[in-house]
Amino acid sequence: MKSRRLLLFVFWLAVAGALAAVTTLPLAADDRDDHRDHGKDWARECSLRTLHGRYGIFAQGTVLATSAHPALPFVVSGIFTYDGDGSVAGTYNQSVGGGASTGVTASGTYQVNPDCTYSAVLTLPDNSIVHRAGTITGEGILQEIHIVYTDSSSVASGTLKRIRERPCSLRTLKGPYALYGQGTILPPNVPAIFRATAGLLTFDGEGNFAGEATGNTNGATALGTFIGTYAVTPECGVTAEIHVTGGPNTGLVLHEAGSITGDKDLKELHDIFTTPGWVFTDTLKKQR
Repeated sequence: MKSRRLLLFVFWLAVAGALAAVTTLPLAADDRDDHRDHGKDWARECSLRTLHGRYGIFAQGTVLATSAHPALPFVVSGIFTYDGDGSVAGTYNQSVGGGASTGVTASGTYQVNPDCTYSAVLTLPDNSIVHRAGTITGEGILQEIHIVYTDSSSVASGTLKRIRERPCSLRTLKGPYALYGQGTILPPNVPAIFRATAGLLTFDGEGNFAGEATGNTNGATALGTFIGTYAVTPECGVTAEIHVTGGPNTGLVLHEAGSITGDKDLKELHDIFTTPGWVFTDTLKKQR
């Protein structure tokens, strides 16, 4: 009996020692993060210099109704450049209620807080002033600014993504890209048509592309094929002309304008349709 008691005592002593050893082991990196005050201990502070270089913008929303017009959907694409010292300027394309404008300029100032929140005040060509607010995420080529329009005339949001520093060319777009998009078609004197697409296209690096996409138009789904041509500016702006070659919309010709963001296998193309009557935005992502 005494020997049995002694064995039990030794067993529980060993268990207690093991538990003590476990509780004194250093925490893994992920566990340590869970015990930190994320707002104070490790977060990198942002400043005006956090934003420096070119960023591609894509945004969509609604211009609110007034006595002069009904509520109008709109989409925006373009390129803005931040100087790292509080000034920003850019050129963008937009379709408001199906009326497209390209090469619109804007300039202004921006503020960045230590917690990486952001605000900007921009002056447009008609001298109207617009306001944006948002948050900066990521670093390097993965840096993004997520924004909301804060003026009372519209309800909209968007994203600006970092553009690489070196110039772009036709060869910047080469190989297969996954595409998806959504928007509204507003033909004159008929009800709005709602459409979404997803598919795949391939750029040849020399100004041509071809692909196919599944489209859902007012609930009716069909596959379509297309070919087209594209141009690229050194600043990484893109324009394209699309010719639908198969499916319900065969013969349709569409035009797009946007920008290339990211680099290498992380490249993306964000554009809007500039064809009259279309309020539509596309995203294309490089296939690895």
